[in-house]
Amino acid sequence: MKKYNNLKNASYRVYKKEDFSAILKIFIEFQKESKIGSFYNITKGHSDNFITMYLFEELKKLTKNCKHNYVGIDNDTGEIFGFACLTEDVFAKNSLELQLAFKHPKYIFNRQMKYLMLLLFKKIKKDRKVFAVLGQREKFEKYFKFIKRIFKVKVYNKDSLGKIYIEFL
Repeated sequence: MKKYNNLKNASYRVYKKEDFSAILKIFIEFQKESKIGSFYNITKGHSDNFITMYLFEELKKLTKNCKHNYVGIDNDTGEIFGFACLTEDVFAKNSLELQLAFKHPKYIFNRQMKYLMLLLFKKIKKDRKVFAVLGQREKFEKYFKFIKRIFKVKVYNKDSLGKIYIEFL
């Protein structure tokens, strides 16, 4: 059975360019486990070098295009354990869209992470709504049930590609 670290003391801060290599390593590990469809469908069957370069480019685009980039810090170790990026939502006026959020797979998702994420939303929200599109991934139904159980969300609809649109309440 896999042994997870239990995050006890955490904070977040604005992403800095020098954080890139740390979050890239976490992103690669996270993607190996979660197999997010939009990335996995392109990298499936390719070499580790191709996957690393592809994820490097995708993460670089995200950090550049997202207005709100944050890293989660394990205050006990001083290490980055996660990343989240949000953009101004182009479809819903006065709202934000969570583009990507991930954590290092060695950490179990716990209340500390949940409250850190909610605190981040509260800080940048400023009377705006926060939306997300849940795309297909490995064990999607289990993931979707987890999101609904952990966070207070409103589910809008599912599109023809199987993506589910939600709002964090």
